[in-house]
Amino acid sequence: MGQPAMTLSCSRCSRVLEYSGERPSFCAYCGQPLGDPRLEATVAHESGEATLDHDATRPAGPDRGDPEHVAGYRLIRPLGRGGMGTVYEAEDSHFGRRVALKLIARSHVASREAVERFRQEGRLASALTHPRCVFVLAADEEDDRPYIVMELMPGTTLTGLVKERGPLPIEEAVAKILDVIDGLRAAHRLGIVHRDVKPSNCFLDADGRVKVGDFGLSKSLAGDANLTRTGAFLGTPLYASPEQIRRDPIDARTDVYSVAATLFYLLTGRAPFQQDDAAAAMARIVSDPAPPVRTSRPEVPRSLDQVILKGLEREPSRRWRNLDEFRAALLPFLPGHHSIAGVGLRVGGMIIDLVPLAIVSIAIDLALSERWKWTEPLLDAVVWLLYFVPGEAALGRTLGKWLTRLRVISVPRNEPPGPLWALVRTAVFYGAVVLPFDVYADVLSVAPIDWHGRWWWAWLGPWGLLPIVGLAALASTMRARNGYRGLHELASGTRTVILPRAEHRREAPGRRPIGRDRGIIARPMGVLETVGPYKVRGAVRWEDGRKVLAAEDSSLGREVWVVLRPKGSPAPTAARRDLGRPARPRWLAGGEQGDRRWDAFVAPGGCPLADFAGLEGLSWSDARPILHDLADELAAACDDGTLPAGLSVDQVWVEPDGRVELVDPLGAEGGRPPEQPEQRRALELLLRAAALALEGGRRRVKDLPTAIKAAVPLHARRILDRLLGVGAPYATMAEVRADLDATRALPTELDLGPRLVRLAGFVLGVLTRFLLAALAVAIVESLQGKRSLLVYPPPPAPAKWVALACVLAWPLWAFLTRGGLAGRLTGMALVKTDGALPSRPRCAWREAVIWPPLLGLFAAFQALRALHPADGRAGLLVALAFFAWPIADAAHELAFPGRMIHDRLAGTTRVPR
Repeated sequence: MGQPAMTLSCSRCSRVLEYSGERPSFCAYCGQPLGDPRLEATVAHESGEATLDHDATRPAGPDRGDPEHVAGYRLIRPLGRGGMGTVYEAEDSHFGRRVALKLIARSHVASREAVERFRQEGRLASALTHPRCVFVLAADEEDDRPYIVMELMPGTTLTGLVKERGPLPIEEAVAKILDVIDGLRAAHRLGIVHRDVKPSNCFLDADGRVKVGDFGLSKSLAGDANLTRTGAFLGTPLYASPEQIRRDPIDARTDVYSVAATLFYLLTGRAPFQQDDAAAAMARIVSDPAPPVRTSRPEVPRSLDQVILKGLEREPSRRWRNLDEFRAALLPFLPGHHSIAGVGLRVGGMIIDLVPLAIVSIAIDLALSERWKWTEPLLDAVVWLLYFVPGEAALGRTLGKWLTRLRVISVPRNEPPGPLWALVRTAVFYGAVVLPFDVYADVLSVAPIDWHGRWWWAWLGPWGLLPIVGLAALASTMRARNGYRGLHELASGTRTVILPRAEHRREAPGRRPIGRDRGIIARPMGVLETVGPYKVRGAVRWEDGRKVLAAEDSSLGREVWVVLRPKGSPAPTAARRDLGRPARPRWLAGGEQGDRRWDAFVAPGGCPLADFAGLEGLSWSDARPILHDLADELAAACDDGTLPAGLSVDQVWVEPDGRVELVDPLGAEGGRPPEQPEQRRALELLLRAAALALEGGRRRVKDLPTAIKAAVPLHARRILDRLLGVGAPYATMAEVRADLDATRALPTELDLGPRLVRLAGFVLGVLTRFLLAALAVAIVESLQGKRSLLVYPPPPAPAKWVALACVLAWPLWAFLTRGGLAGRLTGMALVKTDGALPSRPRCAWREAVIWPPLLGLFAAFQALRALHPADGRAGLLVALAFFAWPIADAAHELAFPGRMIHDRLAGTTRVPR
């Protein structure tokens, strides 16, 4: 007979636990210690705080045994209780600021390990200043009881949201979880693993965005004290990773699992291994594969289900390697992130796909004898189906679509179409465009056809017109209202979209001192060693109108900047003190000391924009996120009246993760109020920042820029021109934000796909130039009954003039179209290196410099044929050398994106439109 089963009720969650043998030391559901004082030292931390809320029915005042005031904060009412203590809504008695104050329970004060873990939570969480993490304002002790002061979250948690509304819409769930990922990425960059990610630790702010909180179980990978006995389980069982339950070593992939489990909950309303019995849940987490989301919610795209299941793999080696990979996999499921693919990109992707298809088709043509030529259309069809159907059915893309960031999706499911519809799509396209061409070329033309000696009509006529007619038939259904879907897409229920571009942010180096004291932070004479609770290290700025000290919060090890002003100066406004936006330093505390008024702010990280841009400036892909963040902050500051009185580009800093901070402690104090309206001052600062970011050390920031010399995409040039006052100048920051938001998904640089399309187009263009010139001469000679240009002796004078006219036609075309139409079709624009549009003569010159090498090689070809008419090797060598120019130009493009050799000679470059 086994030991009889016994039960125990948890005082926190009221769950009944069954056990036999040794009495459990904590609740397997919520982690609450179960009251045996001898066991408290083995329990390092409860599995997480109870869901925080703002229910007005909660009793006011602190719990019994807790004081009414803690270190200048008045405890108003409890927001949540856990095994480690209680979280209160509290009020700063001096400034009236509402905060959340976490106070350790008296029962834990005697536990050295519990107190140390509580302190560690404050230290680790205070190192995070990311907007997607709950901000820690202070951490200290009073009467030997540690406490942590945090920003007060005005909303509920993800648990409360799902309980209120049920499972979230797919796009909303993904957007929420991306906020969680962004906050955790900031922690991982600091070497901190959260270890207790779950819906009740993810808090909603006033805008509905999510912040990660409760870092009580966090572990620093750089070194962490052993705060628990071997075998103690940490974490909430339903969202814990298998390695946590097995007590194996952990790393960042532990948080990947918990984030995937949280997303599972947002989509289904339950954890992946939801069980009434916690032991059974933990056993299944360790032993069973995670269930698909589609089992509970069939409308979830299969591709999204696969992304989540990969995050829930039992073995860490099979999961997403880090949160960056997980985030990139989730981006395509964000609302509005699929934009309609442009015609140019689709043509470019098809050109890339045609390369392997053409190679196989030529090989088939050479392998077939004349007797079996009629089978070539059938074999080509098989090749097309084998190339397109598997890739588009499973992944929604082929090689060309992958390189051009295109994807074929079904309507309206937004996932790959599957084998049947991929087959229909490919069959309709092949039947309209390729099949008539193949039938004519390989079946009908087997027998000699008399074209009255005009062989060139056999090439220009049916061969050239049949594919064009087929493409026109497919494009006849394309309309803006149906997403520019061709006939083959309507027949297969698919459409072609552009995959979202993951926003690239260049990381800033570590912070360096600025101003005159670049190199050493010196302590000015007469400055005290401490200001308020902060230990002074030196001065950041020490000049009339600007006195800023570098100091340290010893309790948290956090750097702060202390702004000194004359005694009696007004304190920052309530709006500025309570400001929690990520692009402004948080105000921590303030007061008067001696003959000075002081205010402490969290010190910025990273470096000033001038250092970040360097001497050469930034590309638009690096500068755009900076300007977007700055525009957001300036617009918000104009709206709530927190725009600093003094504004300069010295105040624009770039954080280590690429975010922007407007460091108002560096602004000048005192003097007359600004004469210009706030909107105008904000627009001028954004203009100065744009010029400095794009031009770097070449830009003198003292004068207001009248031009910005940088090669940027055309959509970016339109924004910069409006900032400069060209055309319709901006009147408010809201207009700038709207334009920046509208261009967020547009390309910022030439990706590999468009560059390959451009190279393929250039090589085809070179061959087309040559062949059209030769064909024009051949037509003239054919009409005159003369020989072709490609046959020695050289053609007569009229044919030479026709060839010369063809050579001159290309620069003339470039002059009339300002660079040609191919770039426009592929989403590229031709600009000068300073960003201005090139003149028409410059465009003609750019086209003209392509011809001398080609004509020289062709002349050498003709001369060798004349000298050695029977020797084909010399002509072959010249023919091979003919390709040296496009190959060299292509290599130059790969080394210097956007610039071929003729671009360098003409002083031009290609940029996205």
